Amino acid sequence: MKYLKKNLTEFVAETIHNVAKSRRVLASRKDNKNLEAITNAFLHPKQKWDWHKHEQIDEVAIVLKGKGVFGLQKKLLLYKTGDVITIPSGNMHKWEALDYCEFIFIRVRVV
Repeated sequence: MKYLKKNLTEFVAETIHNVAKSRRVLASRKDNKNLEAITNAFLHPKQKWDWHKHEQIDEVAIVLKGKGVFGLQKKLLLYKTGDVITIPSGNMHKWEALDYCEFIFIRVRVV
């Protein structure tokens, strides 16, 4: 693995799950073979990443800011600043923002 130091503002925001400029990829498999990705993501009020799943990828979400509704396998839960949510591989899930939300997502490939 090579050394890398950048400021969050240096990463370009990209479209994910049909929401424009809602994620910055901070690290990926090209940076570290043990990671799928680490991302910094954001949703504005009423935006959502609709139902989706990650095959062979476990995900940990850290809610840095905001509150909203998280869906996992048809179960809806409220999330807020400071919550840490784990999402096992293959589980359908979605995110909806009630106010401005910011997250860190850590995704690890499972065999």
